[in-house]
Amino acid sequence: EIKECDWSSDVCSSDLQILCYPNPFSDKINITFNSTGIYKLSMLNLLGEAVLEMELDNSNATALHPNIYTISTNSLSDGMYFLIEGISNQVFYKIIKQKSR
Repeated sequence: EIKECDWSSDVCSSDLQILCYPNPFSDKINITFNSTGIYKLSMLNLLGEAVLEMELDNSNATALHPNIYTISTNSLSDGMYFLIEGISNQVFYKIIKQKSR
């Protein structure tokens, strides 16, 4: 079950904050977290299908030196996606892939 989200915003509220940029994106997306831990993230298409899954280890990050993960999105089609944290099934971002100009 996926938790509710206010779709009037690109970002949903949660104790865990994920920064995901740029949005819209073309060939890659950057992800960083506000806390340490190991996170399982999924990117879902509009049909709810997982098109990209990743496990990111943020255990060694600090407030002064956060880990920034760059994820290749070349295999994804243009369109809207949802970034989901795997343990809580919390939707954190709605993101859009579009061709670079």
